[in-house]
Amino acid sequence: MKRIEQLTFTELLELCKNSKSSSFLHKAAMQIKDECLLPEIAKNSHTINTTLAYLAKKQNAYIRACVTENKNTSKKLLCKLSKDKDVIVRIAVAQNRNTSPTTLVNLAKDKSKEVRMWVKRNPNTPPKIAKKIKKINEYELYELHGLHNPEYD
Repeated sequence: MKRIEQLTFTELLELCKNSKSSSFLHKAAMQIKDECLLPEIAKNSHTINTTLAYLAKKQNAYIRACVTENKNTSKKLLCKLSKDKDVIVRIAVAQNRNTSPTTLVNLAKDKSKEVRMWVKRNPNTPPKIAKKIKKINEYELYELHGLHNPEYD
């Protein structure tokens, strides 16, 4: 088998997406210089929590958000990522059905309406907390994204 540095971009992409070897995925995460491949490692169901923890420290918010989507991401790591400076990462944590109720209670106080909306929708959110989250209507969501909804004209 070729060494990681000998593989073409296409070969690496396929391996990052489809490899069932957690040791290869860990090694690739450490060695790959092209960060556009790292989300594929983060999303791979064979990536172990140790590798995910490494990827969670990357500057790129999209990589960190992809880490939250992996079923192998520990509750502890999800809790850590729930305090991320980037809203995209906090939204991804709020959407994850493996996020603990305690972490969701903390996210319910987030300054972002979108984060709070996803906390409300997460089945692990304690019902008492979900009821307390201010209702966010469709119009507000469109405003958040700077989109135009003709229904509200």
